[in-house]
Amino acid sequence: MGPYTAVIAVVVGATLLQFANSLFAILLPVRLTLAQASPVVVGLIGTAYGAGFLVGCIVGPRLVRRVGHIRAFAALAAACALVAMAFITTLSPWLWMLLRLLMGIVVAGLLVIVEAWLAAATPKDARGGVIAFYLVAIKAGVILAQASFAAGDPAATLWISLAAAGFIAALIPVTLTRTREPPMPTESGFRLHELWRTAPAAVVGVMGAGLINGAVPALLPVWGDKIGIGVALPVLLLSAMQLGSLVVQWPLGRLSDRIDRRWVIVICLSGVAAFSAFLAVEPPSGTTALFVLFLLLGGVALSFYGICAAHAADHVQAGGMTRLASGMLFIWAAGAAAGPLAAAKLMEIAGPAGLFLFCGGVTGGVAAFVLWRMTRRSPVPAAARPNFVNLPATSPSIGQIDPRSR
Repeated sequence: MGPYTAVIAVVVGATLLQFANSLFAILLPVRLTLAQASPVVVGLIGTAYGAGFLVGCIVGPRLVRRVGHIRAFAALAAACALVAMAFITTLSPWLWMLLRLLMGIVVAGLLVIVEAWLAAATPKDARGGVIAFYLVAIKAGVILAQASFAAGDPAATLWISLAAAGFIAALIPVTLTRTREPPMPTESGFRLHELWRTAPAAVVGVMGAGLINGAVPALLPVWGDKIGIGVALPVLLLSAMQLGSLVVQWPLGRLSDRIDRRWVIVICLSGVAAFSAFLAVEPPSGTTALFVLFLLLGGVALSFYGICAAHAADHVQAGGMTRLASGMLFIWAAGAAAGPLAAAKLMEIAGPAGLFLFCGGVTGGVAAFVLWRMTRRSPVPAAARPNFVNLPATSPSIGQIDPRSR
């Protein structure tokens, strides 16, 4: 059995999870925007999900240790479907905030289990290829959810039912897989002070990635409504960002194998700051121009997390990579929890331009810090660095698949 055949069932399950979760990630801000909710209310719901995700990354492994992977996965998938259906019963943004918090917890737990299963099914000599296959599959699920929603009626209850069905459907391939059950999670993540000593530029970069990548998906429909392009087009612009990252991530990663990775991080951050300034001052009026601009924005904004993780990996022993990946994810999740609310507050002050003023301010500040760090520490020689691996910010288990953890 080839490595891709061995993991296909788990990858299908993860893709269904990402499809269902992505529907909610865009459905809720669109519905709230159409209901004329304030940016802060929309931002609070985005922050609630980020906070729940952070909690789920901590409690998910504990639940697995208590009841095992199969029972934990079945319980969490059922809970996620129930939480999803509960959105139909109320239009209260405050109850939606609570439900989104709960959804963040259970989705994080589900991803912890799915990616642990993926790691158990992947031969060590095929890890790099399997990560790439997995990343393309889950991004396809995200893009499919966004494009489908943009083409339909955003007010239809069909979307909530479809998302709930997606969570339940994810049970089928994962629970029927013949792959052996993964070992119980035992390894804890790096402590913050360890991460800071290891790679300060990576820590600040990952936090910056969480801040902007939490804020933009949560608030782009609000931005679109305020500048007069409606709420459907911003959903497609989010898909353009995902496509951009698929195209640009690997070339940037390979470039970072040849030069100081921090230069590539600075290039990405500078690109985000420049595109954000353009969008804040005078966004293009044409659909094609907007699509191209967001394609480029996504190419850099969704790419520098993996390069920051690779920079940190250059400074740890191979055996510490799993713990490093877990620690990086927690920092990213903290940023993703804080970003929507912070950006929403700035939008209330500065109008729709506030979203991209926030992105430009964050990335400009992080770029300045990384440049300063480059004067304090020499780069690891290219010959002494492991090759780039595009590590997604999905769950603490993803580090187990990283070929650098051998």
